Amino acid sequence: WVNNLTAAGKAGPPLSKGAIYTLGAVRCADNGLTIKPAEVQAIVAGFTNPDNLRAAGAFVNGEKYLIIRADNEVIYAKKGTAGFAAAKTNGLVVLGTYVDKMQPGACNNRVETIAQQLKDANQ
Repeated sequence: WVNNLTAAGKAGPPLSKGAIYTLGAVRCADNGLTIKPAEVQAIVAGFTNPDNLRAAGAFVNGEKYLIIRADNEVIYAKKGTAGFAAAKTNGLVVLGTYVDKMQPGACNNRVETIAQQLKDANQ
């Protein structure tokens, strides 16, 4: 599944990095995306309490990101020309990053498409 995030294909243009987490630990990652357990837990908590995440920001690899959107399904965040999208499934969180010259909307769509495919597969 994680290869679908970072490889070109039907889901849209590739992302710079991608990972799939259980609601607390890494399940698989690609292109060197490593997020500390506390960072994953804060993002996961943001689906339940987005106001706290908006106030504190989100951290990925120690870098703080400004929250653009956060609700019980998706989280979009940015820092300068880079950012990430996270989408929750039944028991997983799909996270993809974009960097300079990549389209944030394409990242959001790709992450949400993979999340929907996982939901459809009861993941």
